[in-house]
Amino acid sequence: MRAEDAAELERIHAFDIGVPVLEREARRISMLFVICAFSLVLLLAWVLLSVLVVDSAPVIVAMVGVSFLSGMMAAWALGIYVVATAHRWLWLILMVVPFTTLPAGLVYAWRRRMEIEREILENRT
Repeated sequence: MRAEDAAELERIHAFDIGVPVLEREARRISMLFVICAFSLVLLLAWVLLSVLVVDSAPVIVAMVGVSFLSGMMAAWALGIYVVATAHRWLWLILMVVPFTTLPAGLVYAWRRRMEIEREILENRT
């Protein structure tokens, strides 16, 4: 396969056509960070509502719980995709385990975002 053909296939199969690879990864990592952070906030709200307001608003507690579980599932799926795409296999082990998905997603997104920013700044100079 010629180099031009390989480059054309990469361009066609890219999620964001015309966007550099580092920027695409930065977008996915930003999304992972937001989903994990929001899910952790929902977990905290769910625990506080369960402890403080057991009898007065069970519907609200259930809604927050379902929202947390939905965010957890989204973070799990996106985290596995992002980490597997980046070929970070040790992080993948942490992302697969449901209890460590949210903290591992936050830490991975934070650290990888700093690495990407350093790479972008080095490429510009």
